[in-house]
Amino acid sequence: RQIAEVILDSLYEIDAIQTPLEKADLRIEKIPAIHYTVVANKLNQKEANIFINAMQEFLSEIENPRYVLVRQNTNVKIWQQRDYHAIPSIFCDNKKCVNVFKNNWKKRIGFCEVVYTRTIEGRRMMLQAKNQAYSSLQKAFVDKISRWVSEKN
Repeated sequence: RQIAEVILDSLYEIDAIQTPLEKADLRIEKIPAIHYTVVANKLNQKEANIFINAMQEFLSEIENPRYVLVRQNTNVKIWQQRDYHAIPSIFCDNKKCVNVFKNNWKKRIGFCEVVYTRTIEGRRMMLQAKNQAYSSLQKAFVDKISRWVSEKN
């Protein structure tokens, strides 16, 4: 839920969607032992596609992103768990949009670091991220389903 909220808040803040956040009607449903379903009910078709694509990029395996988000779980006392996510490309056009995403992440979830992957150090980090990201280790996949339901008036 928090990841979906970070993405939705950030999309609104960079004007990628105009539907007010309180009207977006974000719903997260857990289907036992299978997966989660994320639905933003009140977005128009274009906005819903933008949201779905951003969620898919963030949760899928890391390919070749411009920026990688590194999050560290500091609750573990023995060792610190790190995970990596590709920041969705819609936020990567300029540093301001990346910072919007990073600030929303820090506000809702906690500490993170953003790495620009177009430098030598950034490339090294991206290779590490590709090998160690949870999404890569689990060979998880993200299904993108766009479904339109007409409501009776």
